[in-house]
Amino acid sequence: IESDIRSSTRSKTISKTPLELSKKLPMESACPCYDAVLRAWAQRAVQSVARAGKWNTASLCMEQGRNILVNQMMRNQDLSITNQTVSALLNGYSALGQGQKAEALMMEVESLLATSSSAGSLSASSLDVGNFNSVLHACSLSHSVDDVEIAERIFASTRDQTPLGVVSTGSPDNMSPFHIIPPKADLISFSTMISCYCNHGKLEQAESLLSDMHDDASLVKPTVACYLPVLKELGRNGESDAACERILLWLETIENESEERKMKSSRLAYISALRAARDHGRPDVATKILDMFDKAVRGGGGPDLRTYLLALRSFENSHNRTASTEGAERLFRSIVNKVEEGQLSGLNVDAYKILLSCYARAGEGGKAEDLLKELEAKAESDPSLYKPDSRIYSLVIKALALSGDKNAVTRAWRVMSKAGYPYEQETTRLPGTRSPDLTVDVCNNMIKLLGKNSLASDAEGVFNTMDELRILPNLKSYEAILTALARSDDPGTPERAEALVTRLEVSSEMGYADVQPSLLLYNTLLNILANFGRTGKAQRLLERLDRPDRYSFGTTIKAIANRGKSAQQSIIQADLLEKRLQEEETQDGRSNEIVLAHRLKLLAKFGMGKEAEDLIRRKERDGLVPVDMVHYTAAINAHAKSMAKNAVKKAEDLFSVMDEKFDLDLAAYHSLLLVYSNRGNVRMTRDLFNDILSHPVLRPNRITFTIVMEAYVRRKNKHAGERAESLLNQMIELHAAGNEDVEPDRVTHASIIRCKAVSMKKRVKDFSLFERIDLMRQLQIETWPFHESGEVIYS
Repeated sequence: IESDIRSSTRSKTISKTPLELSKKLPMESACPCYDAVLRAWAQRAVQSVARAGKWNTASLCMEQGRNILVNQMMRNQDLSITNQTVSALLNGYSALGQGQKAEALMMEVESLLATSSSAGSLSASSLDVGNFNSVLHACSLSHSVDDVEIAERIFASTRDQTPLGVVSTGSPDNMSPFHIIPPKADLISFSTMISCYCNHGKLEQAESLLSDMHDDASLVKPTVACYLPVLKELGRNGESDAACERILLWLETIENESEERKMKSSRLAYISALRAARDHGRPDVATKILDMFDKAVRGGGGPDLRTYLLALRSFENSHNRTASTEGAERLFRSIVNKVEEGQLSGLNVDAYKILLSCYARAGEGGKAEDLLKELEAKAESDPSLYKPDSRIYSLVIKALALSGDKNAVTRAWRVMSKAGYPYEQETTRLPGTRSPDLTVDVCNNMIKLLGKNSLASDAEGVFNTMDELRILPNLKSYEAILTALARSDDPGTPERAEALVTRLEVSSEMGYADVQPSLLLYNTLLNILANFGRTGKAQRLLERLDRPDRYSFGTTIKAIANRGKSAQQSIIQADLLEKRLQEEETQDGRSNEIVLAHRLKLLAKFGMGKEAEDLIRRKERDGLVPVDMVHYTAAINAHAKSMAKNAVKKAEDLFSVMDEKFDLDLAAYHSLLLVYSNRGNVRMTRDLFNDILSHPVLRPNRITFTIVMEAYVRRKNKHAGERAESLLNQMIELHAAGNEDVEPDRVTHASIIRCKAVSMKKRVKDFSLFERIDLMRQLQIETWPFHESGEVIYS
């Protein structure tokens, strides 16, 4: 019967009931048969949930078991009900985490097993502590907070041996309460109650109970089973510093108890503590735990390779990425040395992945490449353990992407080649086939690297190659390619970006789970539309979004700023968008500093300095938006384009306020420098420029020098050409000294040419072909940086 029920996958009627079979068996043999049937129904209930998530089926199975126990067995006086009989069913409720039903069954059994004389009196419980522990375990696995109260009531009664109230289930007229003395709580009772607290996030109560077990001599002494749930919950605790301190204190307590009892320390406690340190990203704590583990269990049974890897993963999760990389390297080399000395065994590619992840997070591209070479050398002798896989290649490319190295793209292409990325000169594979190491994650990281380096066309090439090789792009693929397109200045970029989003939406509607559109995706598309001033499309996309955030509104205002031709209309649209954001926001109607920055940039575009300054003052009075240095800088930029007579004085006053409130950055100096430069005030421009050069922290960049050159152009200084050449030489010297940000670009060269044109009293477009070639030779540039109209070619 037990096998018949357990193997059944659908509801069916059993031909022989236990009661019918009991007629053919002596009563002393019928009870074990009943126990088997109850276990079978309980197991079937558990399997229904574990395999198919069918909670309704599980409830029916448990109800069938309860019906057999209460209505068949308990009504038959010839059957002896044992603790094993009741536990067969209680264990089912326990595995399903149904604390309330487990308690109800236990109380019902207590009532039915009680004698008639028990009503209104005090008697010993008919069940043993194992059944009570099953109810506690059911409450521990429950998702209901009410079940914690049930567990506390039952546990307190078993621990303190206080009466537990039970209602008699006789006839309705005779229903009366009575009390029982439950069995004495054992070690399992305490450990289960601690687990119940921890599973429901009640860490303070769990630690309090654990402390009571230490301090109260009348209670059972805790074992590692009592510590493990506390250590595990400390790993989930949000207060990292306090949690890690308590982890170390509990480990010291465990060690002291082990010495007092002359017992060997448990590996499980140290492993749980290491997992907690890993989850908190605390390598310093993980290293201490590893040392404690090694000292506590010398002579065998100490830390193995998996334990060391747990400690290594704490570096992977650390918030201090640069410092953690050095510590991860030391621990990794220590692991390798122990393997070579025979102290550890089983080293494989997984350890290299963890260290590579640390390198990737810190942007250590060179170290990642060196580690890949080391791994490849080991793979030649033992490919089964050390052969690099797609995860390895993906991490190396990620490290290169975050490194900021100038040749990172070239080096990443080499890694892509190792992963199996096809090139035209390497067409050894059949069309549509690919290397198993070339996965979507590898391609995504390469697309991110290309996008970061403003190589949108190459990023699109990788994305298209994924289609050719039948590598299905996921959401991260689309987000990465759109981020790359956001850095492109190709006029056709918005249309290609919209086509990509449409493709993703179609794939989503077809049921592909990995390509569900995200708000980040739509915000990136909004940013692309904003960059090209596609105001109408940006506003229509904003209307489509179910829950646009602050970035969505701010980017739409950016689109208005980049496109708006009418100052009044553009400002009205921006005001309406901000008001709508305030209405939809759930956090006290607050606006956002990004939205404020875009509104100020819109005012700066039209040279509305007074309006920009008034907006800042109003936001400061409201206190709803943190007004930062970037907002003051935008207001000064508005004064730079303003035609007001007092614009310079207003800008200088704002700059003084900024100097008192903030540690000024280079952009702040540029804003005031632009105010002077736009008005051709060479003396004030040079004075502020010299302040930047002598600043102890700030370093000028190419924009700094270009603004100064433009001051000479606007002043129409006859020595403008000579001054520009002097500034160019100064840039070359600073660049040779290590300031990479000061290397001249196309815009800088255009300003130099304009300065020379002013000195020659000519217009740029009037230069002859011979003069253009001569200037290009002097500046060592390959292309003329102007259109025929005299406007600068920016790309």
